[in-house]
Amino acid sequence: MDAQNYLSPSSYMRSFLTACGIKAASILKTSYIVGSHAAFFSASSIAMPLMGAWSSIPAIVMTFAFGFAVRMALGASLLPMFAFWVPGLCAALYWQLPSRFYRAGLPLLCMILFLSHPTGIAAAPYAFFWFIPMLIAFRTSNSIWHHALASTFIAHAVGSVIWIYTVPMSAAVWLALIPVVACERALYTAGIVMGHSVISSLVSIRVRARNSLTAIMHIS
Repeated sequence: MDAQNYLSPSSYMRSFLTACGIKAASILKTSYIVGSHAAFFSASSIAMPLMGAWSSIPAIVMTFAFGFAVRMALGASLLPMFAFWVPGLCAALYWQLPSRFYRAGLPLLCMILFLSHPTGIAAAPYAFFWFIPMLIAFRTSNSIWHHALASTFIAHAVGSVIWIYTVPMSAAVWLALIPVVACERALYTAGIVMGHSVISSLVSIRVRARNSLTAIMHIS
């Protein structure tokens, strides 16, 4: 798709509707974000990485720009908005940026930044989760499970770094979150894989229907 198509009214509309869909997914809460006053993880943690698997980089950036605009229009505060959308953007871009520089370099950078913080170095085992996307980046497997797992931990790494530098939490709290993170990310990985399977099926049905319609028109 060329630049002209990316700037077409239909592209803007698709990006706006996708951003609204991600916002709607945030209604389905999954767990409380420790250290916040009223923030929750939600089904949007599945929707945002999944969008990256079925989109393009310009469309992803446009969608997240609309997402920022929607949340600002609804009066969202800056920190939760930043901590929510930036990790999601990085997770979505994972699917479109196959280079190891991004897929392994970003979690490595997050690990360095996390361990550079006084609280982070005291809770170092928490950052070991981010070895997962680094290891997957050096595998030749094209498994959807691997990509889903890596993308959700990319979001986790970026979000954790933002959180540790902006929200005061003790090392004991970070360490206590390790089993919670494991369960959450397993849930999100399964959700991304299931969503990917559903979308793949819908796309296949659409292609078969279009091909059938084209064949009928040629016959007639």
